[in-house]
Amino acid sequence: MNMNSEQQKAVLHYKGPCMVLAGPGSGKTTVITKRVSRLIDGCHVPPEKILVITFTRAAAEEMKSRYLLEKGITSTNVTFGTFHAVFFHILSVRYHCRRDSVAGESDRMQAIEEAVRKTDRTIGTDRSMLAGLLADISYVKNHAVEPAAYASKTPNIRFPELFRAYQEAMERRGKMDFDDMLLKTHELLKREPEVLSFWREQYGFLMIDEFQDINPVQFEIVKLIAAPENNLFIVGDDDQSIYGFRGASSDIMLGFPKAYPKTERILLNVNYRSRKEIVDASSKLIRHNEKRYEKALSSKKGRGGTLSVRSFPDDGAEIDFIVKTIRSELEQGLKPDDIAVLVRTHAGHAGILRKFMEHGIPFFVRDRPANLFENAVMKPVFSALNFASGNRTRKNFLQFMNCPYRYFRREDLAEEEVNLGELKKRYLADPERHYLADRVRFFEHQLNTLSMLKVPYAMVHYFRTGMGYDAYLKETASRSGTDPGERLKLLDEAQASARDFDTVEQWYRFIADY
Repeated sequence: MNMNSEQQKAVLHYKGPCMVLAGPGSGKTTVITKRVSRLIDGCHVPPEKILVITFTRAAAEEMKSRYLLEKGITSTNVTFGTFHAVFFHILSVRYHCRRDSVAGESDRMQAIEEAVRKTDRTIGTDRSMLAGLLADISYVKNHAVEPAAYASKTPNIRFPELFRAYQEAMERRGKMDFDDMLLKTHELLKREPEVLSFWREQYGFLMIDEFQDINPVQFEIVKLIAAPENNLFIVGDDDQSIYGFRGASSDIMLGFPKAYPKTERILLNVNYRSRKEIVDASSKLIRHNEKRYEKALSSKKGRGGTLSVRSFPDDGAEIDFIVKTIRSELEQGLKPDDIAVLVRTHAGHAGILRKFMEHGIPFFVRDRPANLFENAVMKPVFSALNFASGNRTRKNFLQFMNCPYRYFRREDLAEEEVNLGELKKRYLADPERHYLADRVRFFEHQLNTLSMLKVPYAMVHYFRTGMGYDAYLKETASRSGTDPGERLKLLDEAQASARDFDTVEQWYRFIADY
C-alpha cells in the first residue's frame, strides 16, 4: 500500500510524544508496523528496546505477524503484547510469578462467594449478584478508587469489608486477578526506583494501539515507563472507545496533549475500506458526540452505491422489510452470495434467521448466532414456566429464584422438592431473616398468577414485567457496565415465537423442532 502524507509523517516520527488519530479503515496497523521498521532500520534503535502494546492477544499476534511478513523474517526481539502480558512479565521478573498464579473466572467466583459468606450471609450467593460484585471490585481497581469511597449498587452490602475479604481469599489461594496485575505493577514501579529504571532502560520506545480504550491505572504505568524521554507513540480513535466497563475512558486520549504539551498530532483521515457514502453518513452521525476530536474523513474508494436510512415501529416490522427486500432482489436475478445482512449484536441474528428459514432463503452465518432458546438469558424463563407447570425440583427452582434478587440462599433449600410453605416457616423461625418470609409469600402469589395465565406468550410477558426479570437484567447489566440490549432482544424474539401457541407444551414442541 502506498502511504499518504499523514501516514508517512507518522512512520517517520522519531522521538517524543506523538498522538495518531486513526479513523476507521485508515491503515493504522500498517503505520505501526512500518514505524517499527523505520525505528530499527532508519534510526538504529535496537529491536529489544521497542514495546508495542494492544488490547487483545489476537491483535498483538496479528500485528507481529504483519511485521514479520513485511520484513521477510521469522522472529524478532521487538515486544508485541497486551497490557496484561507485559505487566505480568514485569511482575514475574521481580517476583518470579507463575502463570498459574493468575486467577481464572472460577477462582474469582469462588473468592467472591467466600467473601460474601464471611461479610454478610444474609445476601445470598446468586451467581448474577456475585458477577455484579466482581464488576464493582474491578471498577474500583481500574479507577484506583478507595473501596471506602465506592458505593456498590448491591443493596445492604458493606463494600469495604467485602473488598478486603475478597483480596484475602485471593491471597489464600495464591492468586491475583487481572486487575491486581495492573495495581501490583503500578505499586512496584512507584515503590522501587531501581526496578523502574530497569524497565525504562529496557523499553525506550513505547507504541500503544487502540489507545482510546486505556484505563487510568494502565496510563499511569505507561507514563512511568516512558519518562523522562517520553518516546510515547499512541494510536487510536476517541470515537471508537468500547471498554468503558473495564474503566477505559476516551477522556484520557482527549487529555493526552495536556499531559504531554509537546505532542505531535497526526490525523489519518483517509478511509481505504468503505466508499464515500458510508464514510460521510457515519461522520455525520458520530459528529453528535459531545466530547471528541473533530475529524474530516474521506474515502479512497470514492463514490459507489446508495445509502438509505429507515426506521421501524418494532423488530418484527424491520425483519419483514429485510425479508421482503431480499426476496424481491432474488426474484430479479441477484445471487444470494451478493447480499449481506449486518447486525449490531449476536441477538439480532435470531429473528432474521427464523424468517429466512420460513421463506426458504439460503444463508450463511459468518459468526455463530446466539441461540434463541438455549442460552443463559432464557434459562430462568423456562425454569419459572416449568415450576408453574408443576416442576417443583430444587434444581429447577434454583435457576430463577433470585431473578430478580430475593436473597434466598441455596442452603435454605435442603429437600429435592421445593415447598414454599416450609421455606416460609424456616424464615419465620430465624430471628435474623424472618423478613424473608414476606418475600416468599409474595413470590408464591406471583407464581400462582403465572400458573393461571396458561398461554406461553402471556406467561413470558408476566415473568418479564410482573415478576421483574427485565428490570433484573437491566440492573445486572448496569452493574457490569454492559448494554442489556442484546439480552432483551433475545427475550423479545423468544417471546414473539410463543405468540402462536395456546399452551406451554405446544410452544416447547415448536422449540424442539426449531
